[in-house]
Amino acid sequence: MQGNTRVRNVKALEAALATARATVAALEAAIADPIDRSAEQLDARQTLAEYHVGRDGLLAAARRGELTLSRGPRNRVLVERQELERWLKSRPVRPRQRTAPANDLSSWDADAERELLAMGAE
Repeated sequence: MQGNTRVRNVKALEAALATARATVAALEAAIADPIDRSAEQLDARQTLAEYHVGRDGLLAAARRGELTLSRGPRNRVLVERQELERWLKSRPVRPRQRTAPANDLSSWDADAERELLAMGAE
């Protein structure tokens, strides 16, 4: 009887060792081949958190034909990460023209000074 028990124990240990080796091989393969996140679908909350582009910005770009969106579960707006990054890179940067600040009071000060001088001369 002891011989049969030992044989069963050895076989059980060999099976456990084979399972452990398969698990290690699968983990090593997963580490060596990272996940391709370019095809990952992002919802509006994720695009806002990662790229600072909200739902309204995504929908406006889609209306203009600049971005392709899809609808996911619960009618959520989804965009592929690669598509979003392509769109963001395609947007040209146009520096704004510098204008006089709205609170520029130099002309108002000059007018007020002239009026005060005119009142003092009277």
